[in-house]
Amino acid sequence: MDRSKISIATFAETTFTRSVTMIHQAIDGISEDQVFWQPTPECNSMGWLAWHLTRRKDYYSSKLVDDEQTWVRDQWYERFGMNPVETGTGHTLEEVMKFRPALPLLLDYIEAANDSAIDRVVRASETSMDEEVDLDVGRGMKPRHTVLNPMLSDCLQHTGQIGYIRGMVTGKGWSPV
Repeated sequence: MDRSKISIATFAETTFTRSVTMIHQAIDGISEDQVFWQPTPECNSMGWLAWHLTRRKDYYSSKLVDDEQTWVRDQWYERFGMNPVETGTGHTLEEVMKFRPALPLLLDYIEAANDSAIDRVVRASETSMDEEVDLDVGRGMKPRHTVLNPMLSDCLQHTGQIGYIRGMVTGKGWSPV
């Protein structure tokens, strides 16, 4: 394979899929209490981090192709008892502590939003990447290509945090990789 020909869509799909795989690996074999355990009251839980990175992936990928977010379109926010605009950015410590959806619900949303995000990245047109989109919530107008960074960096950063917390819960040796 000529590696210079790997597309952004292929890279994003691989990164998105890997983040979901890592979430599943990190929570495999532990209890819901452990998934939502916070190392200190000022820290996020694995469950909150998994939801947050997924929400941001869902939010930003929808901006690539002017889609409705999976969170809103499929009314996930209602099932979580939350509002349609929440992504976790700006959540208070109390909101993070109270975040405890049923684990199957969380995992179903992670899968659905990831599938949508991959589809959106694949459908995104290279010629539209310089077009400006409204990132709302006071973020203003930005070129579409700027939404790739937060999606990809959140997948990398937050799955690393999830893995670190899992190690705190059960010690070394939990990861199959």
